[in-house]
Amino acid sequence: MAASSYQPTTVTRVATFRFKEDVTAEQKGDRARAFLGLYEAHQELLVGMPKGGKPLNTPLNLTNVKRDSIWDMGFTVTFKVSYHL
Repeated sequence: MAASSYQPTTVTRVATFRFKEDVTAEQKGDRARAFLGLYEAHQELLVGMPKGGKPLNTPLNLTNVKRDSIWDMGFTVTFKVSYHL
């Protein structure tokens, strides 16, 4: 059996959110903070903290997310990925 070699790489994902009309600005902020709090608690999985707001300048070739005005907010997150060969 050959020895395994470590192959680090990254993967970028886009998370977009659209809220129902009755969700208040305060509730949207609470939900965004909760989402970011999960990433903050698991920074060992990330290349860096999510970057975001409205996904207006997101590279579309990542996930085919459209630059529509329907999104209330979005984040681009780059994860560390490792696997053994």
